Amino acid sequence: MNEYGLTLEDDYVVLKMITGEQLIAVKRAETKDYLTIEYPMLIKGYAFQNEDGMGEHVTASPYCKFSDDKTFTFDKQHIVFTKKMHTYAVPFYIGLVEEHEETVEVTEDEPPKTVEELGERVNKLAGFLRKMQQPEAEEPLSETSFIEGNDTKH
Repeated sequence: MNEYGLTLEDDYVVLKMITGEQLIAVKRAETKDYLTIEYPMLIKGYAFQNEDGMGEHVTASPYCKFSDDKTFTFDKQHIVFTKKMHTYAVPFYIGLVEEHEETVEVTEDEPPKTVEELGERVNKLAGFLRKMQQPEAEEPLSETSFIEGNDTKH
């Protein structure tokens, strides 16, 4: 169990809404008419084409970015389908929730009351920024990566 109460045994689901939105979340309760989920993430796919053909880039972000509530209840009439999330996607989803919640913790609403609180928030923000700015290991340029220019005049 992580600090947000998520475990591998939770009921992770994929929802398709009548609006076309696709969500991944933890199912917390269900009645005949309503479904309650926690930590919903909005999934979007963007098609692209490269030299190998067509592909899709998938992004995920919090479903309702400006709400501090983590639990949402939907009328089942607004849901096209609910499916169990594939087990390979569960750790990815948990990582998304943890990353988003760490961001939210850094950007709390209430101003600090003491110098110590301010220092703690500055340290938390600095740690978050360091984590976000860690450079990815770059591959060294090879001769095939370099394209020599020509003498074209414009």
